[in-house]
Amino acid sequence: KVMFYSAFCPPPLCIASPSLMFVYDYHPMAETIGEKHFSFSHSPPGTVPEGLIWSYLVQLCTAVRVIHSAGLAARCIDSSKVLVTTQNRLRISSVGIADALHPDNQRQSKQEHQYADIAAIGRLGVCIACSSDSADPSMPGWMDAMSQQYSADLKNFLFFLLNPQGLKGFPKPSGPYLTIYDVLHFLMPRIVGEVDSLYRHSDLLLTHMRRQMDNGRLFRILSKLMYVHDRTSSADESWADGEKYILRLYLDHLFHQVDSEGSPVIDLGFVIMSLNKLDAGNEEKVLLASRDKATLLAVSYRELKG
Repeated sequence: KVMFYSAFCPPPLCIASPSLMFVYDYHPMAETIGEKHFSFSHSPPGTVPEGLIWSYLVQLCTAVRVIHSAGLAARCIDSSKVLVTTQNRLRISSVGIADALHPDNQRQSKQEHQYADIAAIGRLGVCIACSSDSADPSMPGWMDAMSQQYSADLKNFLFFLLNPQGLKGFPKPSGPYLTIYDVLHFLMPRIVGEVDSLYRHSDLLLTHMRRQMDNGRLFRILSKLMYVHDRTSSADESWADGEKYILRLYLDHLFHQVDSEGSPVIDLGFVIMSLNKLDAGNEEKVLLASRDKATLLAVSYRELKG
């Protein structure tokens, strides 16, 4: 869900009318379910892939489980409150607003509010499958429309969320109301698939992170080399004849390669490979030459690093 931080009433001097403000995490470029899937009018049913709908259902049910296990209810699951962020990640926004503006009374129990969350997930799933925010699961015909595009498993699961007492093949709820734990029992195979997908995405992110770490490491090496390259010293103007002269020759070796015709050679792969050998202190020898070819030095990467 979208992380809630605080709620406060601003001082009267700031806003003309009394207001209650809620502070949540900001997710840039996020879209609501309605904006992502219902912004195009007259979209035919079946536009959203079934695998994506199952992913949405798993994410919503697992998020609601956390809320219900705390003895609360979301009371804000609809197409205008559920956000879609990167990689089709869902986040429930506006949590706590209904509790603050419409606190529980004696007419509805906590169990009724919690089942209302489950039914809201079912209604949202039907709307996504039918590609219409106005799809009404209470009207006949929606199951037939879904049957043409989606599997019986998805159709029956959504019907189970909306009518837990009226579907054969699904056991009756243990109590007077369907609980999120009853729902998760039937979602378990889909949850396993969702976890596997998350692991694959995590591996991809780790791969990208390692590449960026390598880039940062090579940048630090180049920065150190450039600090001593062509830097003059007031104490000794002939410092280039010392040990730092080797580093100057090495930079020429990296960035001033030429081919047999004297044309510049631009080879980023060579630069990266050579810097990696320098960082590792490889024993491989490298031939360094001054630009006028008057000086030739054969040194190892370990000697350069030292």
